[in-house]
Amino acid sequence: MQFIDIYPVMNTPEIFEQPMSLALTHLVEKYPAYAKVFRSYGGYKILDNSVIELGGTVSIERLLNAACAIEADEIILPDILRYKEGTLQLVKQSIKYLQKSKQVDKFRIMAVIQGESRKELEECFNAYLNIPEIRVIGIPKWTNEFKGGRVSFEYLWLDQICDKEIHLLGCRDTLTELLQYKNPSRIRSCDSSLRCLHKIKGRQPFANRAEGDFIDLESSWIQRCAFDKREINGVYGI
Repeated sequence: MQFIDIYPVMNTPEIFEQPMSLALTHLVEKYPAYAKVFRSYGGYKILDNSVIELGGTVSIERLLNAACAIEADEIILPDILRYKEGTLQLVKQSIKYLQKSKQVDKFRIMAVIQGESRKELEECFNAYLNIPEIRVIGIPKWTNEFKGGRVSFEYLWLDQICDKEIHLLGCRDTLTELLQYKNPSRIRSCDSSLRCLHKIKGRQPFANRAEGDFIDLESSWIQRCAFDKREINGVYGI
């Protein structure tokens, strides 16, 4: 499992220290310097649709403009938090748009599962298995609300034929979640700003997030940001 730190805008150059990085669409649009750093970055670039930060998804047109601005390798298609049918519709519409504009092969495509229940999330996951354009399935951090947490959904990609890569979107409360998967090597990657938040607060990497404690990526700055690789050696596969 490759761990991807999400840095504040002012610490963006730190991405050069990791082989994979994730950019946020709204930050690419708002900060030219942020987009410039990502454009010059030579590692694998994932562009997120900023649904968590904006409270609603951006259009596929905005997503593509941002993806082209940073020369992204992978895009996370628009989705609607906790709404399976709406998300599936958006995903299919987005893929049709990519096909029509002849850009469906320009980026690797990730789609995020959504739904109100475990059953709906499973149905959404299984629907993605049958869409060949989708190469990566994203598992959102809010699924930690279910009994057993996000880890309890591991059966989706272990107990059936799954030719998609798996990406964990964020870490909700603690990085110790990543120690609980039966087969972490089956998970391609996980992104999170949690380690940066702990750095700002002077906490250890595996500390628990305090209630209501979130990082402001637009205003925060971490002095001496580089992380000691020994903190995560043998855990995330870095």
